Amino acid sequence: MNRSRTHLLLPTALALMGLLALASPARAQDAAMSTPMALDAGFRHTCALQADGAAFCWGSNRSGEIGDGTDTLRMAPTPVSGGTSWQAVSASQHRTCALDDDGAAWCWGLNVYGGVGDGTTEPRTTPTPVSGDREYDMISAGKSHVCALDGDEAWCWGNNGMGQLGDGTQDRRLTPVQVEAEADFDLISAGGQHTCALDDDGAAWCWGTNTDGMLGNGEDEGLSPEPVEVGGDHEFTTLDAGANHTCALTDDGEAFCWGLNQFGALGDGTQEVRTEPTAVAGEHTFTTITAGLGHSCGITEGGEALCWGFNSAAQLGIGTTQNALEPTAVDGGHAFAILSAGDYHTCGVTDAGLTLCWGLNPDAPLGATSPESLTRAPPPAG
Repeated sequence: MNRSRTHLLLPTALALMGLLALASPARAQDAAMSTPMALDAGFRHTCALQADGAAFCWGSNRSGEIGDGTDTLRMAPTPVSGGTSWQAVSASQHRTCALDDDGAAWCWGLNVYGGVGDGTTEPRTTPTPVSGDREYDMISAGKSHVCALDGDEAWCWGNNGMGQLGDGTQDRRLTPVQVEAEADFDLISAGGQHTCALDDDGAAWCWGTNTDGMLGNGEDEGLSPEPVEVGGDHEFTTLDAGANHTCALTDDGEAFCWGLNQFGALGDGTQEVRTEPTAVAGEHTFTTITAGLGHSCGITEGGEALCWGFNSAAQLGIGTTQNALEPTAVDGGHAFAILSAGDYHTCGVTDAGLTLCWGLNPDAPLGATSPESLTRAPPPAG
């Protein structure tokens, strides 16, 4: 997506020490957000969840994805309306979804394909209950669809043009439908036009588009409107579906990725499509893995953040805009506890309690004072 912009190379740090202040040449006003316990980078906005259950979002708000009742751009963390206590939050393309403390799903923002799940296609600027009286355990918002787990059952809603809802059809669904699966799922992640999940044995299953091997079943064409098992006979503990690729971790921290690899998002040192899980280069031991639009990142057992793949907007945080085909250390020397790869930006929370973001900032997903800035790397630690 091309747009004219001025690149201001600002260090962007949301310094979370009691109150939040923006560390940049000009300090922004304080906002009452403490250190997040969870954080998710979406398309052009970012959301975070505090330990007390309060949710904050910042960045693009053109479809109401901030959830504050407006469509006004927010350059600093802004409380989500309603005063609800949340246990999980997921940011996607102009949409946000969350689970309250009772497991009820709520969504807000863009609703063209029914991604809010309220039975309509009307945009919502405040949290709106998803239809159905279910208690979900986790939720994941993809590009234009959303999936959630109720126990070991997967439910999805929204766009289904490529079968990404997994209900055996390609029909748009304005309310949740159950995924047609024989497996019992423990984890689910909605990507661009595909969805992946882990069953209770650690096997990965994917459904939706397979034009570039996103389903991991050894093929790179067509689609599957029902779950197919990912090849390789791996036992994974976590996975994350990006726009056109997916990454997962084994119990010993080894990272595998599959799907589109045009810019190196799979981290195997090549740009070749991989139709089955392929080991990420470097023999790193990861504790966290996250997949974005065309890049991926992970946290090692020592807290080091590594990123690889597409880097035209400096979303890798390595001080350049050159793509990286293998894991490369994020600048700054920080130890990270949380990391999330968005479309053209990445955000994380350090062990010291700082929330740091880097990459493209046209709609302020970094929380920077200028919505037209680009940040090549986090500021140095200390």
